[in-house]
Amino acid sequence: MLVALAGVVLIAGVQADSADDLLWKGNALTQMGMYDKAIDALDASIKTKASAQAYAVKGEALDKLGKHDEALAAYDAAALTDPNYAGAWVGKGKVFAELKKYDQALMVFNQAILLDPKNGAAWAGKADALNALGQTEESQKATGKAKDFGFVANLS
Repeated sequence: MLVALAGVVLIAGVQADSADDLLWKGNALTQMGMYDKAIDALDASIKTKASAQAYAVKGEALDKLGKHDEALAAYDAAALTDPNYAGAWVGKGKVFAELKKYDQALMVFNQAILLDPKNGAAWAGKADALNALGQTEESQKATGKAKDFGFVANLS
């Protein structure tokens, strides 16, 4: 529903001026799969006021475009902007997992969990990385934690 509403607002030509508006617009465009336009909005948001969330959403859009090195740099910028923002670490872990760099992914997901022990996405990422590393028992424990914290997508 939110994405549909965002699409209507964007199509109607509503201009976003503040950093928060531009972040919202960039997030909506990312959810709609309009990654290049999302990056433009997020760059404008960051130029107005750098935020960890804007960098992280930019990382997501770049990752969807297959620009993994740029996505990692965006997630690094998010973590530098707010070292306690677990979303930056989760996003970075997802990129490492896509690149099959599971040891690095595991390290980053663990950092996210240290920052936000109830982050279901971090636990799910950790479970996937552990599974890829052949650590099945530990992976199952992490999957249980992910489910405990409400993350159920793609978990068996």
